[in-house]
Amino acid sequence: MSLQGRAPGKVGVPAAGSAPSRPVLLIHGIVCNGAVWNPLRKRLSRVGFAPIRAINLEPMLGDLDSHAMTVASELRAMQQHALGARVTIVAHSMGGLVARAALRLVGTEVVDRIVTVASPHHGTLLARYLGATPLKQLRPDCAWLRALNGEQEGRFAVPLTSIYSLEDALVAPPRSAALRGAELRELRGVGHLGILRARRGLECIMQALQLP
Repeated sequence: MSLQGRAPGKVGVPAAGSAPSRPVLLIHGIVCNGAVWNPLRKRLSRVGFAPIRAINLEPMLGDLDSHAMTVASELRAMQQHALGARVTIVAHSMGGLVARAALRLVGTEVVDRIVTVASPHHGTLLARYLGATPLKQLRPDCAWLRALNGEQEGRFAVPLTSIYSLEDALVAPPRSAALRGAELRELRGVGHLGILRARRGLECIMQALQLP
């Protein structure tokens, strides 16, 4: 759900005397929506993260730079409503690349850390056979992807964790998710979407957020 269209001062503002804000923005992958984050949202809420937003990227097959601009706007709005607290991003699949592109737009004053889950940071071979705009940007030989990695890989401005599964059939090869300079967490036995529902996948995400 996006903050756009909501009245200022109504969303995510802690009540007097409440715990400090720990804002989290959840970014889904291609052909999904914010509902994929329901299991993780419950866990985040239980340990005190707030506000938590699961954005819907629209149009569904929009290019990644346009999605990054939408995410950048959301990040700024969340930070404002969280009284200046920097925002943690958790992103799945294509959303991980959108998160990294958005970081270029807002910088470290807005983003605290990024956790990507099953994100094809070096592209996926499957995208070579599909023609939709965002999938073209997920091809291993895509100039947009090479430029993003050339700018960021090995020198991330904020802590970045990449969680991926060796049994992910959509990120091909699975170690495309491994980024130089990122904290890498490799799983087995879970699929591309299953990693967001499986207990070990959720626990891995929570650990990456430095929670007990």
